[in-house]
Amino acid sequence: MDHTGNGGRFRYFTRLRLGEDVLNVNQELARLEQYGTTEEVQKYLSDLKVLLLGASKPNSKEVIEPSAPIFSAINHLLLHATQREMRALVKRGILGYSNGEYVNKLIPSNIFDYYKSELDNSMYTSEESGLKNQDILFSVIGSHVAN
Repeated sequence: MDHTGNGGRFRYFTRLRLGEDVLNVNQELARLEQYGTTEEVQKYLSDLKVLLLGASKPNSKEVIEPSAPIFSAINHLLLHATQREMRALVKRGILGYSNGEYVNKLIPSNIFDYYKSELDNSMYTSEESGLKNQDILFSVIGSHVAN
């Protein structure tokens, strides 16, 4: 198997957090490819699939439950990528950061207003109304990061 370029490697999920454990998938695959056999690589990938999907067998047609570890790993990845992007946007002057809150500086109002119109105000108590703009900014940047 040729593993040059992206062949045989994970592009986004190079490191996955599963609870307190962090799996460095590409590093483990590289180690197995260098020192192991093709069968060991295939077994690792099958075991990884079972672990992440919470299935009993790698190719089963079981329904993946929302509690499967892959969902937590993806959520963790997206949350941290969005937070990194927001910090980078503060450095670039697109967002501001004041009193522990992000502030929109240069995101066009039509984009901000679109996300604001989709916001469910019933989710917020009167004490939490200040979180709305934070949630809108997080949604705008999170959507950009995910897409």
